Amino acid sequence: MTNVTYADFQSEDKAHSLPITENGFTQWNNNLKEALLRAPITFRQYKIFDAIHRITIGWGKDYDRITDMQLSEMTGIHRTH
Repeated sequence: MTNVTYADFQSEDKAHSLPITENGFTQWNNNLKEALLRAPITFRQYKIFDAIHRITIGWGKDYDRITDMQLSEMTGIHRTH
């Protein structure tokens, strides 16, 4: 997990881009979810993306510093893979 990339979750309409969290659930933006479904990625890559989404958007953050250990603990993927 030595690759670094940045995901821009900004939207022109900020009110519609924020997740709605009720009863412990995080709502996904439909465009983001549909783009992810079409993306040619592996299941491991999906798990990493989902963890990053949860750590950032799920907590109402525009960005966060995320360590390989955090991703490893959330996904079950060893930190060196």
